[in-house]
Amino acid sequence: MSPLKIALLIASFLFIDIAFAASNDLKNDNLQYTFVESRDGYAFKGKFFVVAKDSCLMGIIYEPEHLKKILKNRCTVNIVSKGRDTHVLSYIYKLPLIEIKSTYRKTLRFAERKVIFDMTGYEQKGVFLPRVLSSQGSYQITQEKYGYWVGYYQECKIDNSGVRSIFLFFAKSEAIKFLKDLKAYAERTCH
Repeated sequence: MSPLKIALLIASFLFIDIAFAASNDLKNDNLQYTFVESRDGYAFKGKFFVVAKDSCLMGIIYEPEHLKKILKNRCTVNIVSKGRDTHVLSYIYKLPLIEIKSTYRKTLRFAERKVIFDMTGYEQKGVFLPRVLSSQGSYQITQEKYGYWVGYYQECKIDNSGVRSIFLFFAKSEAIKFLKDLKAYAERTCH
């Protein structure tokens, strides 16, 4: 068996394990999401309801220190620059056979209860996954009678290289897991 086939087999088992854990944990969390694949990428849209103060929720979705805690077991979050209404953060995912570093600018729109983000840089070491060409999205907090909906949206465009199905499987699993972890963190932190 060729080294590439062995690498793909190992990566497939790793991603299946991540996805299985994410889907099992999702059953009782009342999360809502959609993941739509397109010819050139995907779009993820998810939300959850939480009883909390909106100022605390805004801090969680904007301040880098919270993201570091939420993502600590999956990737490294580094602060590139930090301002009052704009941060630049790098995210480094290290998996067997691949390393991905992406840099995002996050912009706070406090009056709208929204944070928008867009990818400003991308580096990838490893050969079997497509490259991300662009990524942008937002977090949105919407008030309801007894609490808030926290929404998360991300759209990514990818090239045609590598194994697309594994990349999309991983992207969906990570997005679901992130939404679940964000909800749990908000419930613990903003009670």
